[in-house]
Amino acid sequence: YKKNTVFLFAIIILAITFIILLVLYADRKFLKPLTTLSDIMCHPAEDEIRLCQESRIREDEIGTLYRGYEKMMQEIRSLIQEKYVSEIKYLNSKFQNLMSQINAHFIFNTLENISSLAYLENKEQIAIMSKSLGDMLRYSIEYERDEETLRTEIDHIRQYIQIQEIRFGNRIFLKEEIGEGLDKAKVLKFMLQPIIENAIEHGLAETDMPWRIHIKALTEDRTLVVSVWDNGVGMPKEALENVRKQIFQKDETSSDSRYVSIGLSNIHKRIQLLYPGGYGLYIKNTKAAGVKVIIRIPFHT
Repeated sequence: YKKNTVFLFAIIILAITFIILLVLYADRKFLKPLTTLSDIMCHPAEDEIRLCQESRIREDEIGTLYRGYEKMMQEIRSLIQEKYVSEIKYLNSKFQNLMSQINAHFIFNTLENISSLAYLENKEQIAIMSKSLGDMLRYSIEYERDEETLRTEIDHIRQYIQIQEIRFGNRIFLKEEIGEGLDKAKVLKFMLQPIIENAIEHGLAETDMPWRIHIKALTEDRTLVVSVWDNGVGMPKEALENVRKQIFQKDETSSDSRYVSIGLSNIHKRIQLLYPGGYGLYIKNTKAAGVKVIIRIPFHT
């Protein structure tokens, strides 16, 4: 009986040891690679993840899973590279090629000469228009930077307004209400010119004098809020909704071509590309008259 008892305990100990070793082996060989792969798949957006080489070269189903996941991630990264990065580089290259098709410096120098000759001949309007156009061209040919200070952008607007005053024969009063220290805030280049153009073409041009444009800048929780409004005729409610759809929805077009503004849509999309995080442009009618455009971008200098 004692021998049988000892023999039985020995068998039980050996069986338990065998089971423990079998569980450890199964855990190391099968469960651990699966849990590791599961953790990797739960965090695919992290930086480059290197899969275990030992698991990748296995010939069983686990090796197939590792190789399949690695291939899938390579294809996703390749698609992102081709679809977004390559497209951005292509558009940037196309833009630079278009800019280089004209000799902007030659045009700028010519306008400077026209302005000088006009002053000598006492042609003040021609001198002002050519000088303003030359300054605008100087501003536009510096296309390497995406941002400028708010003061530089408003100075560019003043040049544009001078040209429009001569064109329409009307005085345009530009009022600035810029918060303290916001002159040096960085804003998107050419952010205001399409807004001012729409205000003059579609709002002020249909009203009697005086024409007024108001630019206001303030900060709200590290956000720069720039508002531009005019005392023009405003927009019918339906037309305003159509313009909003055109701005916020990529494939929407306005049924009223008079109010279609590719410029506003481009501003909104450029803001979202350069400043991700809910920034952009909004348009509405003012309570009195005219249209108000509100731009929200991150505040930095």
